[in-house]
Amino acid sequence: MARKIFGVISGLALAFVLIMVLEMVSSYAFAPPALDPSDPEAAKEMMRRMPAVGFLSVLAIYFVSTFVGGFTAAKISREAWAAWVVAAFILVAAIANVVMLPHPIWFTVLAVALIGAAGWLAGRSAPLAWTDTGSDDGLRYYGGDTGRDHDVSGDGGD
Repeated sequence: MARKIFGVISGLALAFVLIMVLEMVSSYAFAPPALDPSDPEAAKEMMRRMPAVGFLSVLAIYFVSTFVGGFTAAKISREAWAAWVVAAFILVAAIANVVMLPHPIWFTVLAVALIGAAGWLAGRSAPLAWTDTGSDDGLRYYGGDTGRDHDVSGDGGD
């Protein structure tokens, strides 16, 4: 149980740190220089002036951060659902961002789709559990959600 909790917390922390760092770089590149982002009205104006490539960079940031955080969570916890937990938290944060600041509709739709896709892909990509079977047939990979062991030793197993 501790492994699962640690995996989810690690994945969330990594994902949100990546989002913060990458969005700082993105806002430096795409935000109008004369506006103060700490002023709520100025932030709304900044969003209205942001070029489409700025919104696309935020979508890429959401996708990459969700994938990396979800992959980390699934890898550490050895559970594919851990990636979905990370994706759910990022989705809630993205929706809160869209509610607070004006975004184009296409951005909102793509954000939901890309965050979901990244969570799914992260859960499917992480090797979930490697266990020693205690026999001479070597290691077996447990696929997590399938409930079946997969022989990776090359000798046919059992």
